[in-house]
Amino acid sequence: MIHLLVGESWGGAERFFVKLAGALEKRDIDSKVIIKRDEQRARDLRTLGVEPVELDFQKGIGDIFARMALAREVKAFAPEMSWWRG
Repeated sequence: MIHLLVGESWGGAERFFVKLAGALEKRDIDSKVIIKRDEQRARDLRTLGVEPVELDFQKGIGDIFARMALAREVKAFAPEMSWWRG
C-alpha cells in the first residue's frame, strides 16, 4: 500500500494520515509513505517509526519532475493498493 500526501495544509485529514501510517507500521503492514517535503510532517512520521519518502512538489501534484519521481517510487514498490489525499 502506498500513501501519498502532497497538500500544504496541516488539518484533520493530514493528522489522520500521520496516525494511520504509524498504526500500519506498528502492525507490520507493508506500505510506503510519500509526502511533499515537509520537515515537521517527516519528523512526526519518523517519531512513529515511519520513514517517509519526501518529494519536492514545488507546484503541487502538477509538478512534472515530482510526478516522474513519484512514478519511479510507485513502480519500484509495486503496491497492490494506493490511498491518495492531496
